[in-house]
Amino acid sequence: MPLTPATTAPRTLSGLALMLSTGLATCLTGCATQSGSQPNQGQRAGQPGNAGIISTPVDVSKLREEAIAIVEQMAANPDGAVRANAVEAAAFVPRRLRAIIDAGLSDSTPGVRAVAASAVARSQSKDLLPRVEPLLEDPNHSVQVAAMHAYLKNGRAIDQSPLGRMLMNDDSPWVSRQAAFVLGESGNRSALGLLRSAAAQRGPVLPPSHQLVFQLQIAEAMVKLGERDQLPVIRAALYPSQPEELEAAALAAQILGELRDRESIGQLLNVLAYRDREGNPYPAEVRLGVASSLARMGTDTAVIAADDYLADANPVIRAQAASVYGSHPGPKYWDRLRTLMQDKDPSVRVAAAAAVLRSGSR
Repeated sequence: MPLTPATTAPRTLSGLALMLSTGLATCLTGCATQSGSQPNQGQRAGQPGNAGIISTPVDVSKLREEAIAIVEQMAANPDGAVRANAVEAAAFVPRRLRAIIDAGLSDSTPGVRAVAASAVARSQSKDLLPRVEPLLEDPNHSVQVAAMHAYLKNGRAIDQSPLGRMLMNDDSPWVSRQAAFVLGESGNRSALGLLRSAAAQRGPVLPPSHQLVFQLQIAEAMVKLGERDQLPVIRAALYPSQPEELEAAALAAQILGELRDRESIGQLLNVLAYRDREGNPYPAEVRLGVASSLARMGTDTAVIAADDYLADANPVIRAQAASVYGSHPGPKYWDRLRTLMQDKDPSVRVAAAAAVLRSGSR
């Protein structure tokens, strides 16, 4: 069936679904064939553009240092989204780039502060918790939720009741989704009743475009708290039957990768291989989200999808391709990332640098 434009909210590298993106707002009509997200036919697997395998310790160390230098440079970028990506990347090497995370906690842009708090959670940088503490009272609710996440992931007890209030009543569906994510990360099984109530009461009153993705966020949180019977709910969302379900399909793929749900590998491969009657695949954002999850579960064939978009006209897509390469452990695909680290768009360069640091830390 033909697909029409939609929006998506893909996750940050830290796994905390905080930052809104235009993602699927590129054009979904006719899937990849009518947008800047059309697969690049001149650059396929084995032809990464700036060829040359990176395998020697010297080459690996050199590219890692180049990636760190890019992150340091981008942390001062005037674009808040680029700064947020730099802060996020710093979480992969917190000892080297602690100052970037620290500065992000007091950034003038709420999104950067939220990502910085998430970086404290991811890197378990307990020494930065005194800097996070003021964010528990931040005027922006997303920042507050991220600050609570930092405390919980660092083993510090806090009052979790604000998370429940934001889950059930916040004006922003986005904040409610974020609260569900953090409750799932908390390890507190007593939150299961609250999550069930949110699914039954909060979900149905949200705007229609938010209902399915909210339910997926609830399902993920419940799986993390031990309710694995929610996994089929997430897997079922991989098959969108109408355009407004594309965001949910992309999110479901990302969730399955984060949960390391190996039973879904066959379904993810089917989504990657799907073509409609005209031969069009799912949009690039969906395919790359699937590829990233497959990569996280050790499926190397997923890199072919990223190679399709290595030179895509849309920088959002090139950055997402970088994330796929970074989902593989080690420097196996650093030749591609070296190419993307030289991209003309700063958001792509920082995404590629983050991917180097991410894969190098696994």
